[in-house]
Amino acid sequence: MKFKNDLGRSMFEMVLYLGLIVVITTSTISMYAESVEKTRNIQADSQIEDIQEKVNLYYLGRPFPSTGQIETVLQTKLGNQINLVDPWGSKITVYANKTGAGTGLLADPYFGIKFSNLDKKRCINVSNLFIQKGAVTVEVNETKKNTSFTISDAAKSCTKDGATNTVQGFFKKD
Repeated sequence: MKFKNDLGRSMFEMVLYLGLIVVITTSTISMYAESVEKTRNIQADSQIEDIQEKVNLYYLGRPFPSTGQIETVLQTKLGNQINLVDPWGSKITVYANKTGAGTGLLADPYFGIKFSNLDKKRCINVSNLFIQKGAVTVEVNETKKNTSFTISDAAKSCTKDGATNTVQGFFKKD
């Protein structure tokens, strides 16, 4: 009995191998993108905490500004100790208000930390970070909530357009 000598792979086997390689590559790229985004969210969380700490420590025993942006002062006085560029490459703005804003949640001196140019998913994530860090209130796209801000509020307020979302968390000055 004669056996056919197989010297190579059939076309069907080659297509299966290529399909397997495509599936593995696609899933690897997807997992990598997810892990990069998780890392950036962790960096944003750390930045919010760091900015809170630096503002409260720097203005401990110093006069708190009556109003306006304070990131230039922080950058000048603290230099490399504070990073005011978010993990996605946009500038972080820090505001101060010594007298507070009337009555209610922002009646005491407070400062705000603002992230800009966020897509919808990042907008919701940064809003959640502000909530977790104890923000008195959160403002998404110029809409301030004077009551407790929730993730569902953030999801409703964040737009689908990636370049227009801004999120600002307001914290009481310690």
